[in-house]
Amino acid sequence: MGQNLYELIEQLTGSAPSGKRLRRQFHDNPESVTKDLSPDARRALYTMDQNQGGEITKQVKAEFEAEGRGDEYSDWETWFLEWKFPRKEFVKRSELPPDCQWEGQLYPNPQPLVYDIAPRAVFLSQGPTVEVNVSGQGFVTGRTRLALRKQGTNTALVVAPKYSGIEGSFRCGHLYADVTLPQGPLGAAEMYDIRIILTTGTDTNGNPVEWGPLPVRLDQGQRVVFKINP
Repeated sequence: MGQNLYELIEQLTGSAPSGKRLRRQFHDNPESVTKDLSPDARRALYTMDQNQGGEITKQVKAEFEAEGRGDEYSDWETWFLEWKFPRKEFVKRSELPPDCQWEGQLYPNPQPLVYDIAPRAVFLSQGPTVEVNVSGQGFVTGRTRLALRKQGTNTALVVAPKYSGIEGSFRCGHLYADVTLPQGPLGAAEMYDIRIILTTGTDTNGNPVEWGPLPVRLDQGQRVVFKINP
C-alpha cells in the first residue's frame, strides 16, 4: 500500500532532526522521498501549492474523506497553511549559481519556476541542432521534459534530452537538450514558448498524470522565450 500525501507532509515539516534530513533529501533527490506516493499525490506535492483550495490541500482533503475522517481535515489544513519553511536551512540566494538567482523574495518556499534558457537566441546557420540549457526550480530527474512551441501555433521543435536527466537540485536544476531547428529560410524571427512539464505517473486508465507547464520568469516585463533568427 502506498503512502498518503498528508503523512509525507507531516514528515517533511517535522521539527526534529529527521524532518530536516528529509527536507534535505527532497531538495537533493525528490523522487527518493516521493516514491511511495500515488501519481496524483506526487503531482500535488511537486506543485508546492501551499494555499487554501490549492493542489496540495485538495489532494489531502480527498485522502481524509476516503478514510472517513473528513471532519478532521479542517484542523489539518489550518496547521498546514500556517507552517513556515525554516529560512536558514539552505544557502542564501546570492550563493547559488548565477542562473539560479531569480527566485525572488518568497524563498525558502520552493515555488516551481523556469528561470532561463541558454542560449536564448540562435540562428539557423548554427543548425541543424543546438544544445540548450534550461534552468529553474521544481525540476525532477526522470519526470521533467522540455517542449518549445512556436507562439501562436501548435508547432513544436524536436527536443531530445541529454545526459542523465536533471543536473542539480529541486531548488536549482538544469535540463540539457538538443533542439532541431526548423528548415529555412525563415521569413521573420520565430519565438518559441518554453514549456517544462512533469509527468508523475499514470492513472488507472493508463493516461499520464502531468503538472505544467511550469510558470516562466518575467524579464523586463516579458516572459523569457527561445528565439530563432532574432
